[in-house]
Amino acid sequence: MNSQVYPSPAAPRRRLPWLLLAALLLLAAGLGTALWLGNALAHLPDVNVVIDGKEVAHGLSLGALPPAHRVVLVAVLVVALLTVAIVLPVALLGVGLALLLVLALVIVGGVGLPLLALALLAAVLLSPLWLAAWLAWRWLAGRSPASAPSPTMPA
Repeated sequence: MNSQVYPSPAAPRRRLPWLLLAALLLLAAGLGTALWLGNALAHLPDVNVVIDGKEVAHGLSLGALPPAHRVVLVAVLVVALLTVAIVLPVALLGVGLALLLVLALVIVGGVGLPLLALALLAAVLLSPLWLAAWLAWRWLAGRSPASAPSPTMPA
């Protein structure tokens, strides 16, 4: 009986604490950015809104907004920035994949199809030679001593 003691395999490392730490840091960075945007909004100059030559709002001051409106404005800006941060890489990835697909189709169409046509032409032109080689191989395989009946084996 084997009485050796084997060490237990090492426990797999857990990635969850690192992911939680990364999420917490990202949340803190987002909160800091939101606070910075909120403070920056208080010091902007007045805004005049003109639509089709008609002045809609004159002397609109973002610093004079109530705190609840500032929070909503900062939330809207954060959502807009996050939307851009998500949509832009996905759109660039889609464009890159489309370019790769077009490149693959050009390579297959420009190089692959002529090579396939040449291979098919070679197969058709060399088929009599392949048939002769296959028949010779079958004829030689039939003459091998391994395929001859054994004298001890009843017929």
